[in-house]
Amino acid sequence: MSDKEKELCPRLIDYLVVVGKRKRTRNTSKCSSADGPIHSSITYPEILRRYPTDDHKDFYLPTDVTVFCQPEGCVTLSKSTKHESSINHKMPILKAIRAIR
Repeated sequence: MSDKEKELCPRLIDYLVVVGKRKRTRNTSKCSSADGPIHSSITYPEILRRYPTDDHKDFYLPTDVTVFCQPEGCVTLSKSTKHESSINHKMPILKAIRAIR
């Protein structure tokens, strides 16, 4: 056997993948808190970028690499902010006008 055949791994890194979310939503739920409703959604992770773009002859990129990177999916939390009624902001002005009259 030559030294070349004895190599265990010819590459330092097999693949570089960027895993993230796109727009598909798997599950959406709504919770209430003291600050207002909180919306949460879980999206399926996908391979956004990969290098090299083609598989190696001796090692194919596993199809479930996205589950390995993000096993619980991509969780997004958002909170709706409710603004106070505009009358609350005008109360000091209305009181000042009444005091002048």
